[in-house]
Amino acid sequence: MRAETIQQRGQLAGRDAVINLVGILQGSRGMPYGPEFARAHVELPRRIVVRCPAHGIRRCLHMSALGADSKGPSMYQRSKGDGEAAVRDSGLDWTIFQPSVIFGPEDRFLNTFAMLASIAPVLPIANAEARFQPIWVGEVADAFVNALDESRTIHRTYELAGPKIYALRELVQFAANASGHRRPVIGLPGALARAQAMLMELAPGEPLLSRARRARHVVDGDVTAGAQGLAGPQPGHARRHVAHAGGGGDDLDVVARA
Repeated sequence: MRAETIQQRGQLAGRDAVINLVGILQGSRGMPYGPEFARAHVELPRRIVVRCPAHGIRRCLHMSALGADSKGPSMYQRSKGDGEAAVRDSGLDWTIFQPSVIFGPEDRFLNTFAMLASIAPVLPIANAEARFQPIWVGEVADAFVNALDESRTIHRTYELAGPKIYALRELVQFAANASGHRRPVIGLPGALARAQAMLMELAPGEPLLSRARRARHVVDGDVTAGAQGLAGPQPGHARRHVAHAGGGGDDLDVVARA
């Protein structure tokens, strides 16, 4: 949604805070990123924070992503990094959240692999050893809600992630098994991995796998606990049900950490 549309509909008028959750995964190529990433991740938050003072809004919560970096290797990461910079320079009482990959009912991460398992006899996966710390969507929502009235969170950036690091191979296997479709997972070498992502991007509709999806949310090290008490009423592990395409279901042990 364009910022002008937000203003015209009066969605900022009479509010005490603004929460920006807008994000996309796919867009056309460009440097440092294409126009779709620019509009969604950079121009929109910039226009929102510029308009907040006119409506008496001081509080701003912004959804970014783990690995956001204006000089990062992907368009997704670079645009998310520039969006963060716009929020930090706004003069508002901002808080930025950088979640790892988020899972939950109808997500497009675990459910994507579950759907693929329902139609493919084997699962060839790019970057099979890439590491992720997935987090339950409810814990991310808790972090936003709990931060709203917490003055200690103003002008701070929080990473949100689960307690355990998984190889992508493990998560794909988990999704396949939980959906009732046990399949062998095969890691692809670099050239084939890039070719797979490029072919997926050429398919009609939103791609199941893309170069942006491959690059985002990969962790370099364990995300330590700095946001405990924000991401849920109590710190600690939580067993959460994950809905999968193709039927079935299982639990993945996660808690928001930062």
